[in-house]
Amino acid sequence: MKTLKVTLKQHTPLIHFQHDQEGATLRASEVKPKLDRYLLTKLGNGSYKKGIEQAKDKGWLIGKGEHPALDYKIRIVSKERIRDIHLDSCLNNDGKWTTEKYPLLLANMGGRNSEDELVNFSLFREVILDSIIKNDELYNELKKQIPYFFANTNFGQRANKGFGSFTIERIKDHDDKVTKIDSKGDSPYYIAESTLY
Repeated sequence: MKTLKVTLKQHTPLIHFQHDQEGATLRASEVKPKLDRYLLTKLGNGSYKKGIEQAKDKGWLIGKGEHPALDYKIRIVSKERIRDIHLDSCLNNDGKWTTEKYPLLLANMGGRNSEDELVNFSLFREVILDSIIKNDELYNELKKQIPYFFANTNFGQRANKGFGSFTIERIKDHDDKVTKIDSKGDSPYYIAESTLY
């Protein structure tokens, strides 16, 4: 088994239904299916169905492949909440609570009976995604593709409006080798490698 530790930088807030709870950030149950689909589509050269067949042949799927999920686990931990991105709430004339900015957040439209029921923003300085992968070939593919996945995928409500945007700051692989990812250099992802001692 190999491990992969990915440090994410959050650029935009998530609209989160559990915003008031500690660690309310990306949910593994939302990230893993999207990441699986992304990897399978890449594996199939743009065809999700071909990717599933190839992953099945390689033994990358959980079970017999009836539900195309790749055989790895992820856990997500958030660190250092940024608290200054809280939406101000107000009581409407009809006795319902809503938010002053972004009143059209789908979960808050029409107002709520109490201020605590409102959906709000969740923003952290650092989010860690830990992965455990059994298959070496799948490990290498995940490590290679994950920066591009996060650069192209947003999460949470209203993701298509730019909320829930993350990029990768660094990847620590199974051998404690750290790959830092930044926007300097000839490509959008200039990769400088170093080893931690």
